[in-house]
Amino acid sequence: TERKRKEKMRDDPQFEKARQKAFRLLARRAQSKKELKDKLADRGFEKAAVDGVIKMFTEQGYLNDETFARDWARHLARNRHYGNRRIEMSLAGKGIAKELIARAITEARGEIEEREGLRKVLQKKLKGRKPGGLDRAEKRRLAQSLALRGYAWPLIIEALGKKQEGLFDDIE
Repeated sequence: TERKRKEKMRDDPQFEKARQKAFRLLARRAQSKKELKDKLADRGFEKAAVDGVIKMFTEQGYLNDETFARDWARHLARNRHYGNRRIEMSLAGKGIAKELIARAITEARGEIEEREGLRKVLQKKLKGRKPGGLDRAEKRRLAQSLALRGYAWPLIIEALGKKQEGLFDDIE
C-alpha cells in the first residue's frame, strides 16, 4: 500500500511540480521542514502534494530539522555574532522544536562562547575606543544594539559597565 501511494504521488503533476520546486529551494540553502512547507504552500501547491514532498524529503534525508538547527545556530553564532536569545528566536521562527534549539545553541557555543561573540561585536562597533570612554547616551545606544543582537542584559552590563575579572579589557 505504501508503494502504491508513492507511485500515485509520482503520477500527480502537482506533486512533481512541488517536488521540483522543493529541490530548487533546497539548492539555494538548507531549510527547516516548516520553512519548506510554508514556501511550497505559499506558491499555491495543494496540501497533499506539499505533505508528500515533505515526507519524501525527510525520508530521503534532504530535510532534517536537527541538522538544520545545528548548522543555522553555528552560522548565527560564528558569522553574525548573535547572542543566544536571537539565535533561539530565529530557530523558533523556522519551526524548530525547543529541545532541538537548546541542543543546537549548546553545540554552537562549544565552538564560540557567547562572551567571545559579544567581544567581537564590541570591537567592531567601538573602532578602537574603550567602553569606559563612552558617554551615557553612547553606552545606552550600544547596549540597546547588543540587546537586539540577542545578548542578555547581565552580559551587556558586564561588558559596558563594571567589568569583572577583566573579561573585556582587551577590547580596543
